[in-house]
Amino acid sequence: MNKFAIIFVFTICLGSSLCSAGKVIYNFSYSGMSMYPAMSKGMYKVVTAEKSDVSIGDVICFNYDKRNYKTSCTRYKCHRIIDYTDDHVCTKGDNNPRYDQCVEWKYVALKVLI
Repeated sequence: MNKFAIIFVFTICLGSSLCSAGKVIYNFSYSGMSMYPAMSKGMYKVVTAEKSDVSIGDVICFNYDKRNYKTSCTRYKCHRIIDYTDDHVCTKGDNNPRYDQCVEWKYVALKVLI
């Protein structure tokens, strides 16, 4: 298997939080190499993502398992926004050779604070 074809995923269980500028800040544990060197295994801070709060270059987490999105404990993929429209957002892992399939905004849940 091509090492670049491996997709790393993780589970985020949202727990205790802080409040900053009207946003709830969550801690989560990330693992994988798709966002290296910007992100590597470790703890990161995230906030809930609204379409109006993100722009090209931001790192967002979206639920790629469309059967059960935006639950308190689910599987997300965190990648950088490369383009978006009113309906969809397109992302790419910094360390991935290919772009992701664009997803609907409703599957975008979190913005990574890096």
